[in-house]
Amino acid sequence: MGVLVRIVERQPWPRAVPATAVALEPRTLTLLEQRAVALRGLPGARTVTATAVYAGRTLLGRVRLTAGNGGAPFLVLPRVELERQLRTQLAEQGVRVEYGTELVAGCQPAPDQPPDPDGPGVRTVLRRQDRTIERVTVPYLVAAYGAATSRADLAGRGFMAAVVRLDGELPDDEISVLLGRNGLLTAYPFDGHRFWCVGSDPDLQQALEGCSPATVRTAEVAFSTWVPAGQHLCVPRQPRRGRLFAPCGYGSGYRAACDQGVNAGIQDMINLSWKLAMVRHGSAVSDVLGTYPAERLAAARAGLEEGRVGCGSARNGPHRRTSSRPARRASLPRLPVPAPPCR
Repeated sequence: MGVLVRIVERQPWPRAVPATAVALEPRTLTLLEQRAVALRGLPGARTVTATAVYAGRTLLGRVRLTAGNGGAPFLVLPRVELERQLRTQLAEQGVRVEYGTELVAGCQPAPDQPPDPDGPGVRTVLRRQDRTIERVTVPYLVAAYGAATSRADLAGRGFMAAVVRLDGELPDDEISVLLGRNGLLTAYPFDGHRFWCVGSDPDLQQALEGCSPATVRTAEVAFSTWVPAGQHLCVPRQPRRGRLFAPCGYGSGYRAACDQGVNAGIQDMINLSWKLAMVRHGSAVSDVLGTYPAERLAAARAGLEEGRVGCGSARNGPHRRTSSRPARRASLPRLPVPAPPCR
């Protein structure tokens, strides 16, 4: 969009993501394809055209994900391939992720100052791995901290996530929802006979044996973990404070069912990016930025509700705990207002 961008990341290099997968929604795919990000031909990518539901090892029904009946295909692919493709797209546009660089301080003008796209920006302090310091003033700052920075209490619920190679008759172009005695297990196919599995039972083998059709057996478990839902599901009070933005998608859009916040995060950043670009180019008044919080908070709450429903499937399982503590909400980092000299 012709706007200078810097992306800093505290990690010294791209994180070695385990063999996890993400399921991209049709809307996310359309938005990326409009921006020349091609994902369908990546290694391990699998187009999913239907959802099938099993119970008691019996097929209950199948729904085709086609435009004719109100649906559309999903794309399931290894997360590491998605991130690699996004870095490649950034590089083609002249943007390099600055790994090993941490934002250690930031301050912005007083909020009662009249909005001025060319006025004082956000003063930041960056620290590199070699401990050198750089002071930068930017027009706007977007703090994409990731899902793990948000906290909420959901009565101890969570979900099991795993990458499993299954042998048998489970289709590799369908999302399979397996209903069992201790909850459900959802299997997203990618990369041959491997499936990204998400379930409410922390015992992966028990979940597979209790839910999957009799003709399916576990051949290999490449990755498995139990994720406490309370670490990811919350809605920020305020996604914007002056010139500082904290995208809702990263903290609140972590839906246990499939995407680890990727769909919400991508859609969130696209929504914010075109508005910032128009304001910087003078094609829109700065008031257009005021539409961002309402639009994205609505999407964040929808993602939160989906996450609660998905994680709530564990209510009949053996690991249910109760808590009277109220859910905590994410908020923007505190910045001094008005801005003192950054030291």
